[in-house]
Amino acid sequence: MNINLLITSCAAAFTLMLPLPGSANAEDALYGARLPEDAVFIRWLAPTVSAKAFGADFDAEVSNTREYVPVSNAVLDGAEAGRFYSLIGDQIIPEPPRDDATKVHLVLLNADSTPARLIVSANETEVIGATTAGQARSRGVNPVQAELSVVTDAGPLATFDLSLRRGQNLTFVVVGDTVTLIENKFAPVVSAN
Repeated sequence: MNINLLITSCAAAFTLMLPLPGSANAEDALYGARLPEDAVFIRWLAPTVSAKAFGADFDAEVSNTREYVPVSNAVLDGAEAGRFYSLIGDQIIPEPPRDDATKVHLVLLNADSTPARLIVSANETEVIGATTAGQARSRGVNPVQAELSVVTDAGPLATFDLSLRRGQNLTFVVVGDTVTLIENKFAPVVSAN
């Protein structure tokens, strides 16, 4: 092989590996701000005028989406990096970790005083056990079609006919005798005020 051709080929390959000027900005424009390494994921499950959490103030609009808002733990007081939290009013409810991305993660979040459970409606098989007030419990399951019910000792609160798919995360939120089903979503990274 000609030495000049070899040098030219190596130089061309090296040039292609270098980042283009402004490519980091182009990446940010395409995907938004990068997730902080110490991210905490916070969501408000009830609209609020004053979006506060862990000693930080947030724009009120983030509290109206029910989406997890990634925030750097460095600006928060009392949160744990990598954790998920849901807020209902002044109540901060820590959520269990989601360790297996191949599963559908079901979360039962109870903001009521009566313990609640998540069961398979047809045979009453327990999916998530008794979840007390201010607690969230979860379970990773395979993607299936199932009818699930949230129940208390007094009886069923709500039933949902679901077709679960891989990577999906669902939260069943119990407030009083009402159950709201929320598909978990993520907002762009924000800064606390």
